[in-house]
Amino acid sequence: MQQAIEDSINVAAVKVQEQIGIRRTVEVARRLGVESPLGENLSIALGTSDLTPARTDVGLWNHRQSGHVDAADGHPLCPRRAAQAARGKRPAGQAGALPEIAFVATQMLRGTIERGTGAAAKALGRPAAAKTGTTNDYSNAWFVGYTPRLATGVWVGYDRPRSLGRDETGSRVAVPIWTAFMTQALAGTPIEEFPIPDRVVMAPVDLAAAGACARPVMMAFVAGTEPKVTCGPAKHTPALVAPVRPEPTDQGQAASAVGPTPPTPQPVIPAPIPTAAAPSATVPTLPPPSIPSPTSPSLPARPQAQSP
Repeated sequence: MQQAIEDSINVAAVKVQEQIGIRRTVEVARRLGVESPLGENLSIALGTSDLTPARTDVGLWNHRQSGHVDAADGHPLCPRRAAQAARGKRPAGQAGALPEIAFVATQMLRGTIERGTGAAAKALGRPAAAKTGTTNDYSNAWFVGYTPRLATGVWVGYDRPRSLGRDETGSRVAVPIWTAFMTQALAGTPIEEFPIPDRVVMAPVDLAAAGACARPVMMAFVAGTEPKVTCGPAKHTPALVAPVRPEPTDQGQAASAVGPTPPTPQPVIPAPIPTAAAPSATVPTLPPPSIPSPTSPSLPARPQAQSP
């Protein structure tokens, strides 16, 4: 599903929609603040129900809020007003989506910018999640995305629908507008990461079909749903259940309340090779044999020359 979202392979969305049921999708959309009429058929996963950009942004922002729905007046924001909203406090509201589920979806949408159809938005230079959209005959182009501070949607099209032209997709015409707007609106604000909620596990998973970890990508999973085979160790959030008082261990670390903690890898030291036990009987020690030092043979003295 991660790769399908990144590359806009929409058949995967229809398959998921078929599995979870249309009614549940509509209920979640209502909780996220979408009030427009929604057609109850499988094509809802492809965006066949019309939404205004303001309604789309409200739903996306409430999803990003990881469990809290904010009120919104639906008025478009210029960069100045958007920057003020980004620096302001966000009011709390009713329950929307579970934080861990919202974060998993956010992590998937980040892949759209990092590797997928919205890669041009990497020019923003800060963590962001988004999705491109293009309708039949290139009559509408979308790019809707958000950072931890601000959500923005861009729609390009005509009031009376007609084609924008061949290959005028969301990637080509909407992404540059979104990137320019967000760059100006967020100028001067700190770069923030999306906070990871409890009960989330991050694990490297291979996107390559061969399965040889040629394209490992860090993915998010609700704890307990992560794959058993990954391209490296998984990273758990600090608390997956209610915390208890930790107890020190021999390695000086705190014991985890979430079952056994994986041991810290230690260097392997080979065990000493056992030697044969010495016999109990006393064996007399013999002195080493004395070997005479070799001497040079005696040579006769050289006769002295006589003077005539």
